[in-house]
Amino acid sequence: MLDIRLFRFDSNIDFTSYYKPYFYENFDFNTLRALLNDIKSDDPYFEFDGVKFCKINDVVVSLDEKFDVILQNFGECLKIEPLSTYYAYKDLKFSTEEFDKKFEIFSAFNYEKSYYDTLISLSYASDMQKYVDDFFGLSGFVFVKYLLEKFPSKKDEILNIVKAQMPYFTHPNFLNEPFETEKTYDFLCRFLAFRPYKYKKISQIPADFTPKHNFKDFNVAVYGDDLSNFLKIFALKNVKFDAQNSPSGAQIFNVNKEIAIKLASKVLFDAFDSGADFLLVNDERDFEIFDGCSKEIKRFSNRDLPNFYVLKFDEFLALASGEKPASLENHKLKVTLI
Repeated sequence: MLDIRLFRFDSNIDFTSYYKPYFYENFDFNTLRALLNDIKSDDPYFEFDGVKFCKINDVVVSLDEKFDVILQNFGECLKIEPLSTYYAYKDLKFSTEEFDKKFEIFSAFNYEKSYYDTLISLSYASDMQKYVDDFFGLSGFVFVKYLLEKFPSKKDEILNIVKAQMPYFTHPNFLNEPFETEKTYDFLCRFLAFRPYKYKKISQIPADFTPKHNFKDFNVAVYGDDLSNFLKIFALKNVKFDAQNSPSGAQIFNVNKEIAIKLASKVLFDAFDSGADFLLVNDERDFEIFDGCSKEIKRFSNRDLPNFYVLKFDEFLALASGEKPASLENHKLKVTLI
């Protein structure tokens, strides 16, 4: 059954937003737009005219995306909302005030605003700008490359705009992202001789691994790596959570620790609130911030994490093999799997 939770809000009459449920037992939608048109046919007060992109389960998606692709990526439980819920004024429609304000850093290039406007969906494909006021958004990187190619004589002026922004880049949380943002960022890194943040993968999945133990009674949230197929052999329930593709904060820990803790808090508590028994990570720095800074994360959120912990992938493999890694003794969040 298709389970839809659709963001609804009318700034003229509503005090707060809400998510209205819609259910389909039989459906054959070609695109996301077709689904929304079907909802509007039965609910004429729902509005999304002029909208080209929205978010599904916290990921930016085009309204013209094939619906079978959406189902493959998100399953049949879809939370649909505008690119910005904070600036929403009528259902999926929202004010571009925040996006337009980010353009102020490019005020010397006002005559290129029309191209900048085409990048609005990309601007909301990262949580970083929610926490870093001066961050110009992922759209800013693509716009900078556009300016460099169009105005090579103004290279120094353009590069001065982007230099301080480089540490805040994150992978776009965007289904079939059309702007080649990561290639653009690599281009800018080479241009500026900037060394980007590199993840430290902990362990590869052994091709012939056979566990001695299964974990059928556990729910696991996986962050930063697609281990879903591998986890099936453990009979684990892989808990999906909205922040599983959000930045951990590790990449800016040495630049802005306060913001890093805020980002990590969102991921850790979203996994916890989604019903996971533990969070599984496959990157050393992600583990360091989630577990090593868990006390600061709890203090920031003014919440606790009872019976919840973080495991590194190599530790999990060892436990599945019947071994008890000595590193478990050093965890800040006590491991109760054993």
